[in-house]
Amino acid sequence: MLAEAASALRRKVAAGELRAELAIQALATLVDAVADGTIVLAQDEAFVASALTLALALGHKLPDCLYLAVAERDGLSLATADARLERLARSVPTYAVPSA
Repeated sequence: MLAEAASALRRKVAAGELRAELAIQALATLVDAVADGTIVLAQDEAFVASALTLALALGHKLPDCLYLAVAERDGLSLATADARLERLARSVPTYAVPSA
């Protein structure tokens, strides 16, 4: 999650949508939230096989399916601005996407 967040921040800076200083600050805030337990990261080894199964079944990218696998395993909702990922999540019979 942290690597993907950093990548998204870099893209925003490259597109001129965010100043580099703010990107660095935003990432530091995320890292601090992980360090203090506000955000708890899942351990990949616990669900990577499920994510691969989902990626193969849905024909979708593994990183997105990692999020689906964690949400499915823990009975959590998935927050995403990615319309395609939302549609795919709704297609997983055991995963209920909350109504907006």
